[in-house]
Amino acid sequence: MKDATTRVPKNRESNQDPAIKKYASLLHILNGEEEFLLDREGLILSSNLEAVNVTGYEEHEIIGKHISIFYPSDEKDKASADLEKACRLGSSIASGLRIKKRDVIFWARMKIKFNADDGTFRVILQDATHRALSKERIRTLKEEYLAIFNNPFVGTFKFRMETFAIQMCNQKTLDILKADQGNDLRFDHYFSSLKQFELFISTLREEKKVEGFKFIVQTSGSSIENWAAISARYFEQQGFVEGILLDVTEQYSQMLELQRVNTELDNFIYHASHDLRSPLTTTMGLINLGLKETSLDTVRSYLQIIQERINHLDSLLKDLISISYNNGENTERSFFRFEEEVNSILKLLSTPDQRIKISMSVLQDIDFATDPVRMRTILRNLLSNSLKYYNQEVADPFVDLSIRVTSSHCVILLKDNGIGIHPQFRHKVYNMFFRATERSEGSGLGLYIVKSMVEKLRGRISLESTLGQGTTFLVTIPNNIPPSLTKKGPNGFFSLTQQQIRLVENSWDYILLNANDAGITFYKRLFSIAPELRPLLKDDFDSQAQNFISLITFAVHKMNSFHDIISDVQALVVGHKSDSLKPEHFAALSDALLWAISKGMGDQWNEEIKQAWSVACQTFSNIMIDAVPQDDATANFGLPALE
Repeated sequence: MKDATTRVPKNRESNQDPAIKKYASLLHILNGEEEFLLDREGLILSSNLEAVNVTGYEEHEIIGKHISIFYPSDEKDKASADLEKACRLGSSIASGLRIKKRDVIFWARMKIKFNADDGTFRVILQDATHRALSKERIRTLKEEYLAIFNNPFVGTFKFRMETFAIQMCNQKTLDILKADQGNDLRFDHYFSSLKQFELFISTLREEKKVEGFKFIVQTSGSSIENWAAISARYFEQQGFVEGILLDVTEQYSQMLELQRVNTELDNFIYHASHDLRSPLTTTMGLINLGLKETSLDTVRSYLQIIQERINHLDSLLKDLISISYNNGENTERSFFRFEEEVNSILKLLSTPDQRIKISMSVLQDIDFATDPVRMRTILRNLLSNSLKYYNQEVADPFVDLSIRVTSSHCVILLKDNGIGIHPQFRHKVYNMFFRATERSEGSGLGLYIVKSMVEKLRGRISLESTLGQGTTFLVTIPNNIPPSLTKKGPNGFFSLTQQQIRLVENSWDYILLNANDAGITFYKRLFSIAPELRPLLKDDFDSQAQNFISLITFAVHKMNSFHDIISDVQALVVGHKSDSLKPEHFAALSDALLWAISKGMGDQWNEEIKQAWSVACQTFSNIMIDAVPQDDATANFGLPALE
């Protein structure tokens, strides 16, 4: 053992009164602690084993033995290290596994003090096995609790009853509540109805628990109702509530759909049996009369009535087939030209004596993809209703159809000055077999089929009507353009989904609010990662930023006219040849553009938008690289002033 008396402060215990030392030893005895006095080498000089027996040894068995007698065989060297540490610091604590007599293992806590005056050590040894086991058990329970609390399948939470402030919650809870992680989360903020929350809290206060309490989650900017179910317990003395949260939106929607289907099924069975049987019974009765009739004119009149009833039955069966088709899970998807389709429908619906003025306006400059059978059925039923229920008392009955197609959806506006719908019937017109007027000779399924098919196509329908003045229908249906825009060339294939195009367009509109800043950010980023391009910038940053923004705006607005992008962008490349810009610089240009957009959008920037712009940048790069002549290794990117 090295002499460390000159490097450590005097141990205060050496100056203590002998009486104090005596009482300290007595205290160790009362606490069940073994006490040893060691020499400088760690050999045991004396102990209190006569009064305390933790290790199982008698005093005569350990006197003259090294303190390492209590250490496991593979940790004997650690005993000297613990003494060295106490010598260096004056005192130390050493905890770990130790060995009792007969090789019994226990967890010990050893406090070692070094007396610099006489070079001795005083060791206080305590059996801490129970405490260590308790701590380990607590740690294990805590880990198990947190593992359960943070499971990814069920939302778990804990909030203060007094303030409703959420103290703990896992990621699943945040997902269900559509909430962001933060320090100011309050449970009451996520109930769309204050009455629902008050009922939830009052139930907790009275019964101290709730099970399967359902509520609508408060979400901003969404028309979809998100439902959640809570099971929780109120710990009144501690003042907090702890529970689990389940997303039951799908189950609730399925339950509502099942209720709707059951109601419609009951309605269908009643009305269909009546509407199917009525024409048959009428036909059979007229046939029996015709067989007894001798007048040819009378028989002919019977045949006309039979024909009308058969036509009615045929119309009903067609409607039932449409319902059956729409209830199928699959939806076809192909390109749909509205003007051609509407003209075909009007030819079928028009009659020689028709005096209704029909006007049509179709704005479709881009492709529109949808289920053609459903879309034809929607248009045919809407037009048929307007033509059938025109107002015979007005001098100039009309039907105006306006259709506008965009990259994201189509808008169908149908307006007439027909008989209109009574206000008390407006909420019923989409019901199965409902007839809003006595003039109705159909099955009462037309608007039911229209609404069902619009919803099947993930669209929306609304109407405005005034009795005696006319009705206006507004229908919007998403554009299900095929997900890839394909380009063939030496660089293979790339694709932009319609959703990605919308993200690029919308995010670029956001960038245009501070367009010049985005342009400057782009050039600064570009020249930081590709400084060799800096000499190509001839004009000032502001001027070039404006030109750059104009170029990207042009490209973004042409993304739904893909061939225009190819020809125009490639023309820029061919028209700005240079020996300075190499094909590998396109990656730097894409990186700089993504950087500028991410900085311009700030918190609005997310992984989905990044992916959309990454694909767009790759698309532009492929177009431009294809424009480089095969015998020319370099070409200019085509940005203004990079020449």
